[in-house]
Amino acid sequence: MASKSQRSDAAPWDPSSPHTPSLFDESYRTMRKDIDFHEKKVNSDRRLPATATLTAVIHPLTVMERRTKREANGREVDKNHLQNVEKEKEEREEEEDQGTSLFHQFMSRRKQSRSEEDMKFLLHRLIVITALPEGLADREELGAHYEELNLLLQRQHQVEGITGLLLMYPSCLLHVIESSSEVLVSLLQNLKDMQDDCHFGGKAAKVVLMSHDLPTRLFQQWSYKMLAVQARPLGEESEGETTDALVGTVLSMILKLGNHPEIARKTLPGQVLDEAPEMVVPQEVLVRLLARPELLSPQRYLQTYHSPLNIHMDSG
Repeated sequence: MASKSQRSDAAPWDPSSPHTPSLFDESYRTMRKDIDFHEKKVNSDRRLPATATLTAVIHPLTVMERRTKREANGREVDKNHLQNVEKEKEEREEEEDQGTSLFHQFMSRRKQSRSEEDMKFLLHRLIVITALPEGLADREELGAHYEELNLLLQRQHQVEGITGLLLMYPSCLLHVIESSSEVLVSLLQNLKDMQDDCHFGGKAAKVVLMSHDLPTRLFQQWSYKMLAVQARPLGEESEGETTDALVGTVLSMILKLGNHPEIARKTLPGQVLDEAPEMVVPQEVLVRLLARPELLSPQRYLQTYHSPLNIHMDSG
């Protein structure tokens, strides 16, 4: 009955239609399936706003996670970049320290042999001898004068490393001092002023040696020593020695004293000389050097030091 009523409700069959009733029914069912499929799809699309709402809630979290990840990656890249920059800087400094030029080799040896304080200025050494006035009552006052002068020069030139040795003989002084060029020039100026002082008597003074840009020091601190008698007088056979030979004797004995193992352990040179008086430079050698015109006086040395270079260029 159902099938009969369905057939009765259906549209009458048109004899002019090329389709048979069976084919018509099959086409109808196929069309009906397509319509159902599209209706389901439309209904599913109508439910998208709910899904979009859920996505809208989750999406900001995803953006934040991605942003945080990108920032972390950026920080990691910056960190790696800084590490690479530091590494390149260290490699460049190492290459500069280990350069093959004479300048790099010189600076490398200088850093190894000199302390951090000595690297702040060029180290120089002055050796000067001065005749003492006859009948000087107290040589201790002269030692105290040089101690106060060293403290004044340290404050004035802002240096800490003033080292050396002052040997006070009965008739002369032997002063070895190591510091910057400004300190040594100030010391020579003070010595010149003492020569001009009538109390000092205008005695002779000679610059034995001025050494520049030294790699190391001979003495660990500055000190002075009073000598009661000359340690080793020279005979008449040495009177004919040249100035260079006498200067060589002074320098070799000072170097021998400065390189003594006890000096390296910060023992005062005066204590070493008490135990080994043969290391004292003979007073007679110093007296003979004071009479040699080849050596410059402090006044002449300062004039030469402050004199400008006058270079005459040929016009032709």
